[in-house]
Amino acid sequence: MPDEKDAIDILLAEFNALRAEIGARSAAQATMMQLAVTAFGALAGLTFTQYGDHRLLLLIPIISTILGLIWLDHAANISNIGDFIKNQLMPALQKAAQMETLPDYETVVRKYERTPGAFIRVFGLPPFLIFVLMPVVAMVLAWDIRTRDWLFWTLQIFDVVLLIAFIARWLPFLESPRQPVAPK
Repeated sequence: MPDEKDAIDILLAEFNALRAEIGARSAAQATMMQLAVTAFGALAGLTFTQYGDHRLLLLIPIISTILGLIWLDHAANISNIGDFIKNQLMPALQKAAQMETLPDYETVVRKYERTPGAFIRVFGLPPFLIFVLMPVVAMVLAWDIRTRDWLFWTLQIFDVVLLIAFIARWLPFLESPRQPVAPK
């Protein structure tokens, strides 16, 4: 049977692995936003060249919303990992260390999320600008073409469907900050 030191080592290893995963997912989220902005710039730049085709703009919503859905997946998993650390791992570590309290970042961040405007600043404005507004602007700019052929309409419909999918997945993040969950 493991002693208290072994239990603490096991719990700290789990904690470090989970914090590393949060770090990796946070870095991936930043990459998703950077890729979306880069795609917007590259495709818009190609569109407005002498021989550019405005239908290229209709690729921006496809790329941006797919990256946005991946960004939301990372956000959800980061929250789930944080909840596990806060509600399962920290109480077990506290018990194994025989301490009344331990500093817990997850508790602090949940308090921050419930401050006025904090949640919108983190989960509202940046995703809106990059994963909703940029695609809509691209779709509007694409209307400045003479020929609206089957490719134009196919891409427009696909863009709208993806935007609706992203918004449907994103809106629950904005309903309200996550409420604290009591440890089990």
